[in-house]
Amino acid sequence: VIASPTGGPKEILEQCENGLLVDVEDPAAIATALKKIISDNALWEKYSANGIKGSGQLYSWSSFAEKYINVINQLYQQRNDTSLNFVNKTAYGKKLSAAKFFVITDLDGTLVEGADVTGLEAFSEWIKNRSKDVAFGIASGRNRIITEEAISKYGLPTPDILICSAGSEIYYTDKFIADKGWDRHIDYQWKREELQAALKKFPGIRLQEEAAQWPNKLSYYVEQHFSDDDMADLYKFLDDHKLRAKVLLTDNKFLDLLPFRASKGNAVRYLGYKWNLAQDRIITAGNGGNDKDMLTGKTRGIVVSNYSPELEELRKNKAVYFSPYPTATGVLDGIHFHLAAMEEASQP
Repeated sequence: VIASPTGGPKEILEQCENGLLVDVEDPAAIATALKKIISDNALWEKYSANGIKGSGQLYSWSSFAEKYINVINQLYQQRNDTSLNFVNKTAYGKKLSAAKFFVITDLDGTLVEGADVTGLEAFSEWIKNRSKDVAFGIASGRNRIITEEAISKYGLPTPDILICSAGSEIYYTDKFIADKGWDRHIDYQWKREELQAALKKFPGIRLQEEAAQWPNKLSYYVEQHFSDDDMADLYKFLDDHKLRAKVLLTDNKFLDLLPFRASKGNAVRYLGYKWNLAQDRIITAGNGGNDKDMLTGKTRGIVVSNYSPELEELRKNKAVYFSPYPTATGVLDGIHFHLAAMEEASQP
């Protein structure tokens, strides 16, 4: 090979030792190099053998893939080291890293039902007594401000994790420390203002009050029965406008649009990966349609008895327990069920 002494070819020839570097804008220099190689059989054979050997070892696809994997492994290790250093400096990080399992439950209709707080005291007592090995989380359709008000109103145990606005926000502790990594992850292709402007032309939905809105959630009322065909029409409408969003329908009354990467389920899975807890060590509880994806997958789900029809199809999922009890009583019943199952599975 005869190549320029600048750019990529220089590195290749220096690595493989299979040719000469010359000024490619100088015809005389090129001719001299060609003559030197062609007239010297030993040099020709040397460069030929080196080229075959070097390209196979250094520039083949398998070689490139191996180098790439090594670089990724190094970056992954650096990330883990950084994460561990961060965890060791925060009280909530230490607890989440040491937790044996997470209990993450929906709030409205699952832990409480309006003024009905049946079973909440027993549930709260159990959470407090297991605080050393259990991380407690709330996953709500409410935004941060309304969730904070509910925690105070119902006297809930201090949560270690808060998933708010139907999975579009993650916070830690009652200080509401935002998970900025999650914010960056779900922001991809989220165009809230363009969505709101476009949906003014979509029939059958009405924008909810300002208090229900949040930067990563756009909320509507459904003015009439919203069928599967209506949902398909909505997704087609978004596609026609080159907009992406995740659409959640709850009780056929409330319609939420989120960044397409956001949901309660995705938030739960993210938390498991971030804090190095296996998904089957995460117990989730819910009662409505926007809880569905956090009740499925590899997590251990609980459906309380006062559930909405959207969850009926989960009965075929062996990892989802349907409690005969409503609200907090049903959640605690489900926790006991799954803990017993974990204990049984751990027996030799």
